[in-house]
Amino acid sequence: METLDAAIRAWNEQEEQRYRTSWEQTRFLAHCLLTPYSKKKLRAEDIIRFPWESGRKKAKEKPHRLSPEELRKLEERLGV
Repeated sequence: METLDAAIRAWNEQEEQRYRTSWEQTRFLAHCLLTPYSKKKLRAEDIIRFPWESGRKKAKEKPHRLSPEELRKLEERLGV
């Protein structure tokens, strides 16, 4: 039964990857077609952002650094 589950999971992941690849190819073609007519520099993500890309943007953002005042307040709340 585990082998069947693993095979089904692998097949689903493969289908998901094909789906994403298809949409990314479509976006790339739209980008190529629209870029010559755009007055500003156009990125593929400007045309459409996909739900599976939301994690990518978050990973690129810099983490918030606590100011000394925020750190002091946090330490007080935690009793450190």
